[in-house]
Amino acid sequence: AYNYTQRCEYTTALWRTAQGTCLDDPYEDNDVMGAAWWVVPASYHNLQVCPGEEDWFALEVPPGASHLYFGATFSHAAGDLDIAVWDGGGTFLASSTSSDDDELIELGGLGSGWYYLQVYGYAGAGNAYGLSVNAY
Repeated sequence: AYNYTQRCEYTTALWRTAQGTCLDDPYEDNDVMGAAWWVVPASYHNLQVCPGEEDWFALEVPPGASHLYFGATFSHAAGDLDIAVWDGGGTFLASSTSSDDDELIELGGLGSGWYYLQVYGYAGAGNAYGLSVNAY
């Protein structure tokens, strides 16, 4: 005899875009500042912001350093991405919101501590991107 009352339930979240399915990158779930992925100065490739989502990263500016570099590379034709930087207390510091490929923020005169880097799509756009971060 078989037990037909047993059920398996699961949830799958996929976004459909004009180009196909949007698959999250390995750094998910980092869609809010409180879940920011800690990064070190380096370049990161094959990242993805799905439509309507954001990606957050946390970078430490160590004692003796006072500058932060944050750049996102992408093809604007595939979706307009913008970037922003926030301090460890959640205060907005700067953004880059051009309407062409790539975004870049360089800040100087910073104190040591944690800074939050936000990547988001203009008007909810999604796109693949690369990220470069540095503190010096």
